[in-house]
Amino acid sequence: EHSRTRSRMASKKQKQDGAADQESLEKLQQIQDNLEKVNDELNDRILELEKESLAKRKPFYETRNKVIEKIPNFWLTAFLNDRVLGDVIGEQSDQDALSYMTQLNVEDHEDIKSGYKITFTFKENPYFENKEIFKEFSFLENGDLKVSSSPIKWKPGKDLTAEPVAEAGKKRKDPEEGISFFHLFAEEDEDTLIGERIKEDIWLNPLKKYLNEADESDDMGYSDFDGQDDEDGDDDDEDAS
Repeated sequence: EHSRTRSRMASKKQKQDGAADQESLEKLQQIQDNLEKVNDELNDRILELEKESLAKRKPFYETRNKVIEKIPNFWLTAFLNDRVLGDVIGEQSDQDALSYMTQLNVEDHEDIKSGYKITFTFKENPYFENKEIFKEFSFLENGDLKVSSSPIKWKPGKDLTAEPVAEAGKKRKDPEEGISFFHLFAEEDEDTLIGERIKEDIWLNPLKKYLNEADESDDMGYSDFDGQDDEDGDDDDEDAS
C-alpha cells in the first residue's frame, strides 16, 4: 500500500514538473520570438542607415576618382601593394594593361545585402576596346551566387587571358604562370576573394594602399603565423636535444 502511494505521489510530481517545464519553455519561446522581432527591426534600421551613409559618401567617391585620375599608375600601384592582388598581377603585360586604368567604382545593390558591382574604367589602350569592364556578384535568396561580367573586346593578338602556347621544342608553361588578373572577368569565375578584397579593403582607403601603409590586420595574421612557426621550431629543437 505504501509503495502504491509513493508511486502515485511520484507520478503526480512528474506531471506537475512536466507542466512547469512546458510553461517555462513556452515563455522562453515567447521571449525568443520577441528578441527576433527586435533584431529584424534593428536590421531594417541598420540597412536604412547604410543606404543613407552610401548616399552621403557618393559625392566624395566621385571627387576622389577625379583627383586620382591625375596621379599616374595610381590604381596599378595600389593593387600591386596589396598582398592578395599583388600575387594575382604577376605578369608584366597585366601591369602594363592596368597602368591605363583611371577609375574604380564599387556599387552595392539597392538593398545593400544582395550583392555589389565593381567597375574598372580605362583610357585608350593597346589591349582592349572597352572603356569600362565590370564584375558583379549577386547573392540569391536560396543562397546561390550569381556572377556576371562584361566581355572584354581584346584587340588582335592582345588577349591576356589566352592560353599560352609553348614554343617548338620547349615544355609548356605551368598553367598557373599563365593566370592573368583579367581572368576575373570570365563568366565562369565565381571566386569572390578578389572582389571582396577590392570592396572591403582597397575601395575603402585606396590612398593607404597606394602609399603602401601597413595593414595591421594582415600583419597581425602573419605575425601570429610566423610566431607559431618559431614556437614549433623551438619545440623541435628541444625535442631533438
